[in-house]
Parts: sequence; C-alpha cells; structure tokens
Amino acid sequence: MTWNKPNVQGTSTKCTIQWSKNRGDQGLIAGTVPIDTTTYDLILPDNVWNTPAYVVVVCGEASSDPSDDTWVTTKQCDKNNELYLQNLPTNDFTKWECKACPKDMDNLEKSADCSPEKLTSRSLQPLSGFWRVNPTDHEHPIFKKCLVEDACRSNSSFNNQTCNEVDVSGNPKGYRNDCNGERCRLCATCATNFRRSTSITGKCDRCPDSAENKLFLAGGAVAVLVAIVGLVYVTMSEEDSKDNISDAMQKIIINYLQMIALASSLPMQWPAEMMVMFTIFDGVSSGGQHLVSPDCEFTEMSAAELFYQKQVMFATLPVIIVVFSYIFWHAVGLCSSLCCKNKPKKTKKTKGCCCCKQERTPSYHKSYNATIPDKTILTTVLLLFVLYPSIVTRAFSLLHCIDVDGTLYLAMDLQEKCFSGRHQSYVLSVGLPQLIVYVIGFPVAGIFIVGKNRHQLHRPVIKYRFAMLYLGYCDDKWWWEITVVARKVGVVLISVFGSILGVDLQCFLALALVFISIAAHLGGKPYDSAIKRHRILDKLEILSLCVSWATFWSGLLFFLGQSNQFIKENHFILVIVSLVILGINIMTVVYSVLHFGLEYMEDNRIRKSRASIVSLDSVHKAKKAFLVNRGLGGPSSKVQVTPVPEMMMTEAEELQSWGGQRRGSVQKMSMELAL
Repeated sequence: MTWNKPNVQGTSTKCTIQWSKNRGDQGLIAGTVPIDTTTYDLILPDNVWNTPAYVVVVCGEASSDPSDDTWVTTKQCDKNNELYLQNLPTNDFTKWECKACPKDMDNLEKSADCSPEKLTSRSLQPLSGFWRVNPTDHEHPIFKKCLVEDACRSNSSFNNQTCNEVDVSGNPKGYRNDCNGERCRLCATCATNFRRSTSITGKCDRCPDSAENKLFLAGGAVAVLVAIVGLVYVTMSEEDSKDNISDAMQKIIINYLQMIALASSLPMQWPAEMMVMFTIFDGVSSGGQHLVSPDCEFTEMSAAELFYQKQVMFATLPVIIVVFSYIFWHAVGLCSSLCCKNKPKKTKKTKGCCCCKQERTPSYHKSYNATIPDKTILTTVLLLFVLYPSIVTRAFSLLHCIDVDGTLYLAMDLQEKCFSGRHQSYVLSVGLPQLIVYVIGFPVAGIFIVGKNRHQLHRPVIKYRFAMLYLGYCDDKWWWEITVVARKVGVVLISVFGSILGVDLQCFLALALVFISIAAHLGGKPYDSAIKRHRILDKLEILSLCVSWATFWSGLLFFLGQSNQFIKENHFILVIVSLVILGINIMTVVYSVLHFGLEYMEDNRIRKSRASIVSLDSVHKAKKAFLVNRGLGGPSSKVQVTPVPEMMMTEAEELQSWGGQRRGSVQKMSMELAL
C-alpha cells in the first residue's frame, strides 16, 4: 500500500498503519513506519481475495480518511450463486472482477458450480455432468457437457477426480479418469470389465462374467443364424409364385423394425425398457449388431482399436455374404448331383437320397425350377437388404467426430484425433470405399437392375432373384424401394451429423423426415389398392410410419423432460408415455405378424390348390387313357375342364396385378383340353 507524505506539525517522527475489514470500524494496528515512508507491505490474516482492507495512516495528531475499496473480493461476488471472483493476474488487484458463472460452450447451460463461498477462478469446479476442458487455464475456463451425464461429476469431494470411476460407496461405475497419462476426455472411456454401449455414445455398460458372456454370445449367434435361415427359407419358398402378399408384408415388417431400431441412435434419454425394445428389434431385423457384441471379450483393447477392427469386419461382410452364398448353394448342388448319381431314384420300395433334388409336381403356373445361381443371388440380395442399415450406420460412424475445444475427436473413442494419423488411414482405406460401394452403390445397383428389367418383372427368373426390391408395388412404382432406403439413410445421417445442431433439432429433423415419408406414401400410392388383398399392404405401411413418428416424438419428450421442472416434479408423465409407446409398438408388431401369418397361410392354401391342377399334358394322357379304356374316347373327342369358382377369382386377381387388366374387370378363365 502507498500514500502521500502527510503535512505533519510537531515533533512526531513515526506513522501508525491501521486497517479494518469494514469501512469505519476501529482499525487494527498493523505496524509503524518512519514518517518519511510512503509505502508499507500489509500482511493480512486471510487470503487477500477473501479479505477487504480499509486502511488509515496516523502520523502524530493527523490521520487520513479510510481508504476506498482497494480490490474486489469473493464476498462481493457471493450473489445468488451466479458469480465468481476472477482474481487474475494475481499481482494486479485492479483487474480483479466478479464474473458470471461459466456456461457450456455448446448448449449454453450453466456448467460450473458457483455455490461455494469464497469462490475464485482457481477453485472453480464443473457441475455434475460437465467436464473442464482446460483445467490449467484459470483466466478463461471452458466447460463442455459430457456425453453421458452420469459419467462426470463435480470433483470438489472426490480427490480432484472428475470421472465417475466409483460412487460414494466405492462401487465401480465404469468411467476412467486416466487414459495413458492423459485425462479421459468427457469421461467417455470405459474402465476394464466395462464396454461401450452399442446404442448410447459415451455410455459404459458393465460386462457379465466371462462364462456368462460367452454363453450369451453363443446364444445370440445361434438366434441370429436361425432367424437368417428361417428368413431365407420363407422367402425362397414364396418367390416362385406370381403374387405373394405375405412376402411383401414381410418386407414392410422388416423396414418398420429397422426404422424403430434406428431411433436408438438418436441421443435421447430413452428409458431402459425402450432400449431393450430397440435391441430386440435390431436383432430381429438387422442381423443383431446390438444383440451379438464381442466387446466384453476385448476390454483390454482401446476403444479405437476395437472400433477399427469392427469397421474392417463390416467392410468385408458383404463380400463374405456373397462368397458364402456361392459356396453353400454350389455345395448343396454338388451334393445333390453326387447323391442322385450314386443312389437309385425314389420308388415305393426305396426312399432314395435325402439330399437329392426332388422333381416338382407340375402345376398350372409353378413351372420354374430355380437354379443354383438363382438361389445364390436371392440369398445375397435378401441378406444385404436385411444388413443394409447396419452397414450404413457403421460406414458413417467412422466420420462421427465430436468437437472438444476446437479439435475433432472420434465419437467412439475421444482419445483418438479425427482425420489425422491412424484415423485418416482408416477413413481413406475403409470408410470411403464403404460409402461409395455400399451406401451409394447398393441402392443404385438395385434400382438399375429393377429398372432395366421393369418390363419383365413378372418373369420367374427376375422375380425369384430380385422380388425383395419391388414386390408388392404397382408396376409403375417399381422404383419405390429407393424412397425407403433414403428414409433409413436419412435417420442415420441425422443421428451422426445432427449432433452439431443439438439434440432437440436432431429430433425435429427425424420427425420431419418421417412426416415427409408419410406424405410421400399418401401421395405416391405405391400399392395397388384396387386389388382387395393388396389393401392390407397400404394399411400396414401407414401404420408403421405413424408408429415410427410417435416413437420419435416420445424421444423428444424424454429429452426435454430432463430439464423441464414441471415434468421433473411429475415424473409419472414420462412413465405413462413410455408405457404407451411400448404398448403401441408391441401391438403393431403383433398385428403385423398376425396378418403376415394369415396371408402366409392363404398363400400356401392357394399354392396347394394350384398344385392339385395337373399339367395339361398329364390331363391329356389321363383323360385319353380313361376314355379309351371304356370305349368312349377317340381322336375327335373333346374334354372341357373348368377351374372351381374359388380358384377362378384368385387367378383373376393375380392376373390383374401382374400384367392383366389392371383397372377393369377380368373375364373368367376356362381351359379346354382336346383329346
């Protein structure tokens, strides 16, 4: 402290320094100095930023007025937990000031704890759910919201550890503080025996014990394999008929389940029950990347290393599917050829070989025998159709990066810098080919094949191989499946790149996408409603889109409910919404599967009815032999065979939908067999 030399009269040779915490109080004597001195180092009993000092200099009979405020203290900043003392630089008290409590750099939420008394820039700590980006820069503190609120906590009472490794009781929570000598960014790195969540970015789930995890992996793999085999079998058994409503319904159900499963990729605060539903839907419709996850077997690996290995696996998966389908069906064909070559044909007395290809019973329409290439292509198209959302999600996840203080880091491992070093190599060698060949190439190839054959889509060979891409649509809407693909890709893009806009805008974009899909369906009318059996397809598609919209809307409500005080106080609202959304999704699945079963049985009944109508050649021979044996037939005899009325109506509708008279009446059929 300094002062001007006083005008002193008398014999005084010294001055006394007095100070007090409150202006006007009786001062405490800090010391004495010679009268010629004009500076003094005042020693206070507390930190200078916590202690105001009002000083009076007394020299003989003369004394100064109490000093004005010398610096800003924490006491002046203790106002409604909204301020803290910026006491930097420490050697220049004149620049000290009260500053507003910091906010998150992205979401503008209050991110620091300004409730403690005597709070300065050096003692500023993050609120629970936030992470201090620059802990050594006390002059410009920066905080960022953690990917998972439970992962980050205020470190005021946990030995300066921000990440939630253990709770107050010592139970492990799974979030690491130290990542090879560095702070784990946003507390998004999982501890040993924990794995990254397959649906919520940054969340760590506890792994089961080793034996239980291996059993779960084996069970999941078997379940996925059985589902794939069943799907291929059902599809293959139907693709050779003219019109299968159940096959088109199967495609609608798969698209619906995939759309709902993609909702889990949006960063909403989904309840645990809905996450279970998403996992089941994904396992049924997309090959089970959530259901079969080997992460717990490799918890010692870094998240980036494991992520890159899974990227390579998904990049090679389509190639594996093609090769496996080729080898499997050619092996079956070889087995059948060798078996039938070395074994006698099946008779009443001999059973023959089980793997021999049995000759089909001739029928009115079922004359196409699928070849090995046909079965290979059908299996490949079907599996790629089912796995396409997973392949797209994986391709874009390599580009999913999060900005932390101006630097981009891989969302799956925030210790990995984006677009440099190892990540750049994988983007160029794995990610870019996936985007070009799979994400863009598959739909373009599919629409090209169907478009090239659009005038012969009812040919048995085309229908058997590629019906999954156009079955159920009107002839002039053969391209409609591309809109369904665009819908799925759109949701993935919103979930990956929409994070820069904020969670609420992500959900609004997803809702807009589904709304546009509903409007496009109503305007485009891709299904032929003029045919009675086709009307269920239109109803089922509209139902699935509306339920998808309701599910996405509930996600927005769950997210906003975390910050809305009214919903917080009335938590039962979210519980009711959760139960309602679960209920309508379950009822939609039950309704769809029930109608699929009914239509599947109806298709089988029609096939059996058709199988009872033997080929024209067989009828000719049988009738001729019967009449000749009884002396009733001759070269000029004529026999008229008319299908039963039930079959006539069914065939009429199918002719109408597959190239017959599409909008007019269909004449009844009759067959005349000349003997």
